[in-house]
Amino acid sequence: MIPLRDTIPARRFPIVNTAIIGLNVLVFLFESALPSAQLNRLILAWGLVPAQFW
Repeated sequence: MIPLRDTIPARRFPIVNTAIIGLNVLVFLFESALPSAQLNRLILAWGLVPAQFW
């Protein structure tokens, strides 16, 4: 089971974790604002197909 919390306080603010979450939110908002045709081109250009990768 994954622990939800512990009794040891964090010494500093999780900057990298917050930056990754913020970047994911920005990418999501960017993709949701694209028209369908541009979104399809973006997925074809940057999407990963496991069968082609392995």
